[in-house]
Amino acid sequence: IVLTDVRDAYFQRDPFATAERLHMQHPLMLFEEIDQLDNTHWLTDFPVQHCRNRTVGPTRVLCSGSVMGSREGILEYLKEMKTEFEYWSDRPECRIDMGGDDQSIHNYLYYTGRLKNAVTIPHRTGPIHV
Repeated sequence: IVLTDVRDAYFQRDPFATAERLHMQHPLMLFEEIDQLDNTHWLTDFPVQHCRNRTVGPTRVLCSGSVMGSREGILEYLKEMKTEFEYWSDRPECRIDMGGDDQSIHNYLYYTGRLKNAVTIPHRTGPIHV
């Protein structure tokens, strides 16, 4: 299963065939952004610090706009995202007037170990390039 943004996603080849060819068939695959950007960037660290009073620090940014995995892996991912979105929406300190909460939450969940079966795929090396 592939979850992807729709406004800026283009398929140049079959991501499932590519994953099979590259032996990248994992329950949950998260894709790294460019090397020059880390999670101290305002889109991730500021909201997480504001809401959870912690930081994910200078870790690789993982793209929330492209996620791939098995049925079970994607269902677990969606469950964790929903739970965290509910946490953020229930607390005034977590409601920040800016787009991109999904990116903040996505990275927070991975770097705090809540996405148990997730594997990160280095930038432009997997079946999806972000």
